[in-house]
Amino acid sequence: MRANPQQRLILIKELSKKSKSYFSIPLSCVFRSNLDLDLLEKSLKFIFERHDIFKVKIDTNQYDFKLGSVDSNAVVTLSFQNKDQYQSFIEEDMEKGFDLRSDGLYRFFLIDLPEQTIVYFNIHHVIWDGTSSTQFLIELKKVYEALKQDLEPKLPILSPSRYENYQKKLESFKSFKESEVDHFYEGQTKLNLSSDFPANSDFSNLSNMSHFKMSSDKFEDLQQFCEGSKFSLFDFLHACFSVLLYRYSGNREFNIASPVLGRYSREDLLSLGFYVRTSIYPCRLNTGESFLRLLESYQENSMKARELAKLPLDGVGFQAFFMYQDFRSRVFEIDKVSMKRIHHNNGISQSQLDLWISVDGDGIEGGFQYPKTFFKPSTIELMQKEYLSIIDHLISQPESEYCDLGTNSYQDELNNVFFQRDENFLQKDFLDQLRENCEKFPDKIAVYDQASKGLSYRELEQRSDQFAQFLQGKGLNRGDIVGVALERKKELLIVLLGIWKSGCAYLPLDTSFPQQRLDFIIQDSGLNFIIEDLDEFEVYSKESDFSKVGDFKLINPNPEDLAYIIYTSGTTGNPKGVKIGFSQLNNFLESMHLTPGMDQKDRLLAVTTISFDISILELFLPLKVGASLYICSTEEAKNPQKLSSLIDENNITLMQATPVTWRLLLNFGWKGKENLKILCGGEKLPREIIESLLTKSESLWNMYGPTETTVWSTCKRISDPKELITVGKPILGTKIRIADYNLNEKVLGAVGEILISGAGLSEGYLNREKLTTEKFIQFDGERFYRTGDQGRVSSWGDLICLGRLDHQVKVRGFRIELGDIEFQLSSLDGVNQAVVTVREDIQGDKKLVAYIQSENPQLNEQWIRDSIGLKLPKYMIPDILMLIEKIPMTLNGKVDTKSLPNPMDERVKLEEISTKPTTKFEKTIARIWQEELKLPQVYLEDNFFMIGGNSLAAASVFQKIAKEFELNLELSMLYEYPNLTLLAAEIEALKKGKQRDFKNIIAMNSVKDKKKIFFFHAIGGNTLNYRIFAEELTDFEVYGVNSTGVDGYNLRSYSIEAMAENYLRQILEISKRGPYFLVGGSLGGLIAFEVARLMRMRGLEVASLIMFDTSVPQRKRSKVDAESRQEEKSFRTFGWDQLRRRFLALVNIIYRFFDKPMPMHLRVALLEFYNFLALKRYRPGSYLGEMYLIRIPKKEAGIYSKEFLGWEDYIKGEIQVDYVDAPHDHFIESRDVAKIFKDYLNRF
Repeated sequence: MRANPQQRLILIKELSKKSKSYFSIPLSCVFRSNLDLDLLEKSLKFIFERHDIFKVKIDTNQYDFKLGSVDSNAVVTLSFQNKDQYQSFIEEDMEKGFDLRSDGLYRFFLIDLPEQTIVYFNIHHVIWDGTSSTQFLIELKKVYEALKQDLEPKLPILSPSRYENYQKKLESFKSFKESEVDHFYEGQTKLNLSSDFPANSDFSNLSNMSHFKMSSDKFEDLQQFCEGSKFSLFDFLHACFSVLLYRYSGNREFNIASPVLGRYSREDLLSLGFYVRTSIYPCRLNTGESFLRLLESYQENSMKARELAKLPLDGVGFQAFFMYQDFRSRVFEIDKVSMKRIHHNNGISQSQLDLWISVDGDGIEGGFQYPKTFFKPSTIELMQKEYLSIIDHLISQPESEYCDLGTNSYQDELNNVFFQRDENFLQKDFLDQLRENCEKFPDKIAVYDQASKGLSYRELEQRSDQFAQFLQGKGLNRGDIVGVALERKKELLIVLLGIWKSGCAYLPLDTSFPQQRLDFIIQDSGLNFIIEDLDEFEVYSKESDFSKVGDFKLINPNPEDLAYIIYTSGTTGNPKGVKIGFSQLNNFLESMHLTPGMDQKDRLLAVTTISFDISILELFLPLKVGASLYICSTEEAKNPQKLSSLIDENNITLMQATPVTWRLLLNFGWKGKENLKILCGGEKLPREIIESLLTKSESLWNMYGPTETTVWSTCKRISDPKELITVGKPILGTKIRIADYNLNEKVLGAVGEILISGAGLSEGYLNREKLTTEKFIQFDGERFYRTGDQGRVSSWGDLICLGRLDHQVKVRGFRIELGDIEFQLSSLDGVNQAVVTVREDIQGDKKLVAYIQSENPQLNEQWIRDSIGLKLPKYMIPDILMLIEKIPMTLNGKVDTKSLPNPMDERVKLEEISTKPTTKFEKTIARIWQEELKLPQVYLEDNFFMIGGNSLAAASVFQKIAKEFELNLELSMLYEYPNLTLLAAEIEALKKGKQRDFKNIIAMNSVKDKKKIFFFHAIGGNTLNYRIFAEELTDFEVYGVNSTGVDGYNLRSYSIEAMAENYLRQILEISKRGPYFLVGGSLGGLIAFEVARLMRMRGLEVASLIMFDTSVPQRKRSKVDAESRQEEKSFRTFGWDQLRRRFLALVNIIYRFFDKPMPMHLRVALLEFYNFLALKRYRPGSYLGEMYLIRIPKKEAGIYSKEFLGWEDYIKGEIQVDYVDAPHDHFIESRDVAKIFKDYLNRF
């Protein structure tokens, strides 16, 4: 059933707990001289009695209205001495908002100021809209002026059935076919506005607002244009807004919402209330289209959009909102006193970006309202300037192509601030600096490795000179290319430096590459020489007399000479060689020397293979500044334990690596080093490792740059893990621009392709002239490299990378950014990596397929779908989810999409080895599983929890199974028999008369001969919600303690003391000796506490007593202590205390008398009531041991304001507390709880 618009507002308001001002409409009517306040009050009360909206109250349980009477205190008269006092009052009132459960729906104030009267009111949107404000003022004028003359106000008679007539009208609109809606909005995609805050920030509609006023000259120009071209002001300003959104997002198809009147008769127009509807306009912007053509399309589509606004467009989303109000024909005055309306900002935005426009006789005012957690004010300031600039441009040049608008003067100024390339710094030659360092500290160790002795600067200089002479002796000349296929050790630097000193360039040949790839590189590059070992050089160096230089002469490379070639992956399947010269190399090293910075006291750990260009920094920056470096072997670089030791043993102060290596270290348990500078790059820096790296280092730097622009082009020191992750500003000698698909420069803050220019720009690709021309382009009079990366520049001048431009797909008419889905999947607990692709195994049937790498065996498809379903629209939820052991990667560390498994192949394999149900019991259970879990097929080998089942689904499934077979079934059976075959066999046996021996305690995993841990049931009686822990605790035998009565037998009231005695007896049958781990949440915590007390009194060893958000039972509860009353709230949904209990008990007796199972929902209700009584009656004694408590965050008052939840009076030992922000009634299911809990148990 669809809710009506008012019900939706009530529901959203109830769900929006962060702000009471949701949907409040505050308005001031400022009269330019004083009016009679008594007469105004009488006028208001006359209007209140006339309209039912001033008499309604909200029934929040039914999300509907109930009729009452007008509040006798509905109007309050206030007097202020100045406008500041008035403004302070307004702000306080708006902050107050409305509580639908207790407050009225409106507040009216008559405010007396010197020489002014103000009628200020704040009304909830559920009974009000903009037209209501206008109609209200019309009636206020008529009533006031009539009463002043002692006349009876003459207003149109309102039909008592007008609301019913209106609702019938709305029902008649549903004759629209859904296909019309689908066709009108086909292909529209999510607006890709880039936020100034992290994607996982706590999003809120709490907003800020900007403001602008158009000059009278510009307003006149705008009016003349619209009148001359026969376009409305609304269409013009709305179209300009769509152009602004296009320029900032890069999207050409998106939706903008706008309010429309929603009144379809004269009676509707005369009524006060919530009539407004939301019109959603599908913007479609096309390359090469003029602004005039865009305006024409607006006129063509706006009528259809307004017609469809009569429908509840639940499935049509929008991220932008345009509100337009024209008051030019509405000059208000009362008793010849003119009035001005002031619409106050209620602090709530409707979308990611709202634009409001108000037109009156004075001109145009407007502004942007935006969520505080999405944009920063500086970004909105730029957008606002750009919007006004677009208006100016399109008025003067309406036939211009709106997609190709240039930048503006303010843009150029900002570019100069953020992207001014510093060409005045001194570029120092690397080899010259190396020689200087050799003279300064010849005996200092320059490079060392796992061998005992390192190479000093003098030795490195001499040996590299010798190697240069060796190469010249082989006939190599300036410009030749030398392949290097050596192991990672200190001698590697001798070779690379020697190659440069001989005038040659080096090309890495990674021996781990497939031979076919190496053969291609060798053939494609035309190598002149390959170095695979140093045996010949060692013989040469021993036999040669280097004191006699003879014909040998060191070659000092020119800046334009080639330094190295790095082969990177290509779209054709074959790699491409990137050429980097000495000029680019020198620029890069000089910039890195300054920022992030390195000096002669530093010691660097080099972990990167030379086939990856970031090794340039590791190998040569230390030598440039006179520092030392340790070169890791391939084995050392892959071993986190060894890396951790190397960092400490060698007093490393700088290390650069990709996020993969840093995560490897962190997962190993690396403790960090307080004076270590960390450089991280090569791929996106994941937020989850930032906080750990910041606490384990002196500083953390995020680096970005393609190989084609010499290693890194930007860098950013990360200091706050909660801030948006950026890659900072350009390094020295580097310029960055953002361009659209036509290579027009984008405005600051807009999303587009990242272009890079400057002193680090490569010469291009080796033997790839066509590709070089495509990727290295002329732009703004300079040569730039097209990165293919999407990004934008923030309003504070940092570059933000937003993924690849070629990562967008279109499925079922929707354009989808796969990166969006991957980000949401990767942010889930337990997911290490996620890759999303589109497959079309059947012609025309495109499917989104998500491949998920996880080490968490508890991860299941249903939980993943539920989780991302909270953040993504339906069409972005993958059709197929595949949990795989490892995402396949290419040799260069990128995802190997060609090696991802084919889901159809996997499904065929499953059908080949699986068995379909055959018996009546198997088929019935399989059908119920299929219906509940939405599966096309269930096999006998399937495990309920491995195919998407969870504790919530289990309850529904077992209720249906119990009803189908007329059996009393306990939910814990699902742990014992999660397999379809076993469960069907057990149910068949029960149906045939087998007596099932009930035991409160069941094994929840298959571990044997380990420490025992017991989880005690909460008020519901079963322990299914502890399943999240069962399989992960492989070092424990895990047991669940279920309530007596969950199987439908022995349903009666037991005290917690009696439960504890019974459960302890059964625990001792399992293990007569401890140590015992006792765990419980809510009621289960109280039971665990009582069992622990009994054990202590009997001399048994309790290893640990653990509670999940369990407070001491309270006789009186604070009103704010909501969490501690969840069980009470839960129970009271079933009925009226004693009367309900007696009824359920009587029903139970009747069912038992006729030997019939009690329906599950009644059984659960009675069991919960009995457990609730036990909780209320329990009074804990003293416990001489310790306790570990995991709880929700503190409250302002009540038991939850106490750190130990009241247990400090009963626990005589130490109480350890950890906090998790999760709701009480889903606390145990929280994965954050599971993680903290598991970390705690690891101590044992």
